[in-house]
Amino acid sequence: MNKIKVKVVDYDVDSDSIIVAFASDESSKSIDEYETYAYQPTMYAEPNNPEFVLKEVARCGVSVIEDQQRSEQFK
Repeated sequence: MNKIKVKVVDYDVDSDSIIVAFASDESSKSIDEYETYAYQPTMYAEPNNPEFVLKEVARCGVSVIEDQQRSEQFK
């Protein structure tokens, strides 16, 4: 895995969450074909700093990408 693609799909006002999808730059599938995840900015040290929040969300994406790759190997 070289790079992680992160796509902000939506913002859920009710739960104050950003909805994101992840994909590896090496994936043969489109990022839109993967499951989405919800993250609340208040989970992070600087919730009012969008750049900081997105970097932290991207860090979470590392394990998501690893799971995706393992899953795709066994199909």
